[in-house]
Amino acid sequence: MKKTNFLKLTLIGLLLLNLSTLSFIFFKYNKSDENKKSNKPDQLIINKLAFNKEQESSYKKLIQKHSQQINIIQETILNYKNNLYTKLKNNSNSKTQIDSLISKINEQQKNIELINYNHFLDIKGICSQKQIPAYNELVNELTVIFSNQPRQKE
Repeated sequence: MKKTNFLKLTLIGLLLLNLSTLSFIFFKYNKSDENKKSNKPDQLIINKLAFNKEQESSYKKLIQKHSQQINIIQETILNYKNNLYTKLKNNSNSKTQIDSLISKINEQQKNIELINYNHFLDIKGICSQKQIPAYNELVNELTVIFSNQPRQKE
């Protein structure tokens, strides 16, 4: 076999390999994008509870209200944590101040849990009687659905 034929075959082989690799990456990326959209908690809840358009609209309003409430509290927690960790730089070891800041952080975390609880009560309120069994099943899965989920930003 001549050197030029060998080089041509190698070149064609490499081109085919590159094209197949790129197409694999492209199609896998598109599928994972679709999966990410359908696996978002809001979309998962809409699908699981089989919301109609009116319920979906109500649910999206609930999400917006919930996000605003949570964002305010998370900002407050962040401020408390910044104050707490500033004490490390200042060599301030006042147990009273540190305990006070940690208590404030805990209180805000309690508020988040209460807001989340009430949010799911509100969701139950937009469910029809037929959807209540699916809602009850969803409640059993809440900790799994929301574990390791990044917070949505507006």
